[in-house]
Amino acid sequence: MKRIPLTVLGSLALGTCLSGCSTLYKVDVYAESRVDGDTVGNYVIIPADADYQLGTPEFENLASLLDAALSQGGYKRQPRDKWQEAELAIYVSSDISEPGLAYRQTMSPVYETPDYEGGPARAVARNSGSQNTSTPPPPPPPPQEDVLVGYERIGFAHEIYAKSLRVVAVDLQQYLGDIAAEGATAAKPTVIWSVDVESTGTPKDLQEVLPVLVAAGQPYFGKSVDDVVRVRLADNDRRVKALSAAAQ
Repeated sequence: MKRIPLTVLGSLALGTCLSGCSTLYKVDVYAESRVDGDTVGNYVIIPADADYQLGTPEFENLASLLDAALSQGGYKRQPRDKWQEAELAIYVSSDISEPGLAYRQTMSPVYETPDYEGGPARAVARNSGSQNTSTPPPPPPPPQEDVLVGYERIGFAHEIYAKSLRVVAVDLQQYLGDIAAEGATAAKPTVIWSVDVESTGTPKDLQEVLPVLVAAGQPYFGKSVDDVVRVRLADNDRRVKALSAAAQ
């Protein structure tokens, strides 16, 4: 009985990847707009959590991706030295979970080499109780091809990570006015729209996945959906590649 070794299958997959492999992501998007009419305006991007600080490479990378995505919808980024004049404050955060386990099963083919039957019987001559050594040996059996006899179920586990992106647009002018009138503690920002994007899979580098998350959420900036939208997007999709190129 023979099985195709997993190392062989892995080598075949690696060879395919080296010649042009891509990762297909399943991305869930939920979007909500809380105002009627046009929400397009000039904006500033503000980190919404401690993991993204202004000026850090991680924040600048995410901000550049968002700039490229927002510009496709007509939004314009306000110069930093004039941020107080922006109409919108875009609060952004992203996160990656601790590793979890996902279980999969696959079917591995099982082959057998059939027994050789029907060959000539070995000639044995009896002469004074001993074998006749002059008798030629039987010919070797013909080569036999392995035959597929079934499949074997193989189970294995692998680590997965949940990657998320949250983009929230706030009316900055109203918020600044409320801060001036009521104080920073009492003032509450008015949310114009928000988009939540999440994808769970094996890649564990959040920065690697961010272009896919931003590209998946981009069509829903400033819009509403009734339910979560499932988007399938590969990392070599033209939309992802265009965002990554524009963010350079």
